[in-house]
Amino acid sequence: MSSSRLSIISEAKKFATDIFRNKVSESITYHNIGHTEDVVAACEKMAAYYQLNDEDKAVLITAGWLHDIGFMKGKAEGHEEEGAKVAVQFL
Repeated sequence: MSSSRLSIISEAKKFATDIFRNKVSESITYHNIGHTEDVVAACEKMAAYYQLNDEDKAVLITAGWLHDIGFMKGKAEGHEEEGAKVAVQFL
């Protein structure tokens, strides 16, 4: 995988980790950094199983890191849309 793809995955990991550790309420017990790490591991398995090319693999793994960042807004309702807005700004 190219260094630019690895870099975006690394930055997405740092970004998501910071959000879950510092901006998501501890009262949200499921959608946390542990859940996100599990999702990323599943993305990596899917990428290997489906033999995705490097670009598609990078997109999938980056999406795994960013998929629940909308919980930083403090509520479950609408977190997908909020997360998409934050992800667009990040990307």
